[in-house]
Amino acid sequence: MGRVRRPANNSSALQAFAFAKILAIPSAKGPFPERSLIHGLVAGFLADFAATAGEWAKRSIGAVEQRPDDISKATPDLQALVRVAQLGYNRTYRR
Repeated sequence: MGRVRRPANNSSALQAFAFAKILAIPSAKGPFPERSLIHGLVAGFLADFAATAGEWAKRSIGAVEQRPDDISKATPDLQALVRVAQLGYNRTYRR
């Protein structure tokens, strides 16, 4: 369970770090200012990824903590399955 809790606990810190980096880009005096667009895109991706991993970890922790001792009596989380279907649909067919 510790491996699942780690992303949940770290996601806010990673988002804040990426956000601070994005805000610093316009005033950056580094050796390659022409790379600021790429840095912004990568930082945005990392922030989104951290948020997604943190949300997944929080949902997973809740699901595992609420499962019955006899796993054969567990019921599927229909909201989670609908969400997965919607995400798959959006990524596959909506362009």
